Amino acid sequence: MKIFFYVFCFFFVWTSSVNAESINAVYRAEGLNIPLLSGYINMNLTEKDYHLETSAVAKGLLAVFVHAQTVFETKGKIEGDTLTILDSSMKMKDGKTIESIRPNFQNKKGYLDYQSLLLHLMRLKEKKTHSVLVSDGKRDMEIQLLYGGEKDLSSVYEKLSGKAENWSVRIKILSGKKKGWFFKRINEDVHSPLQLYLIPEKDQKSLILGTFDTGVVGKLYIVREKVTYE
Repeated sequence: MKIFFYVFCFFFVWTSSVNAESINAVYRAEGLNIPLLSGYINMNLTEKDYHLETSAVAKGLLAVFVHAQTVFETKGKIEGDTLTILDSSMKMKDGKTIESIRPNFQNKKGYLDYQSLLLHLMRLKEKKTHSVLVSDGKRDMEIQLLYGGEKDLSSVYEKLSGKAENWSVRIKILSGKKKGWFFKRINEDVHSPLQLYLIPEKDQKSLILGTFDTGVVGKLYIVREKVTYE
């Protein structure tokens, strides 16, 4: 079930304006109309540094089988358009088992973690393909985000309305652990199964919806429930 937490945390880091000093966003994940996960992100930004914390926990039917919570935390500095990671960690609790990963970025110049990757892309203005180097402690990757134009949200998720930018995600593993259902699935089809939908908000971009076509149990939806700015 780690895949659900992986997809969920990957999605909802895309939250909001980099002009705000503190942002809190709440998301939920569902599949087959069944609640699966809930989570939040706390984002604190200044002109020179950032601190991001993302958490996801099993809900509903999934919680009956998986007693798990995942927390990502990142601290970094901002120099113009460049983000540099100072500390990055992931902790997953599944019952009595605790898995902790703390990637070392000192010898990985130009690499970002997942949260910093999405903050970096959130700050970009160009509507074109972006490629970014990313490391998660187990593998080094090149992640591409491909712009797919504007889409009507109601055609993707009937409870939402309005227009949103559509982005598809592709992942190329450069080194490290290459096995895993998610990494195989994400590059299988002509049309990427991982889709992000962003709306303009406070002069920046904000994730309103994410979808992942599992190919097994239908689509997984990540939906923003609320966001607050301080």
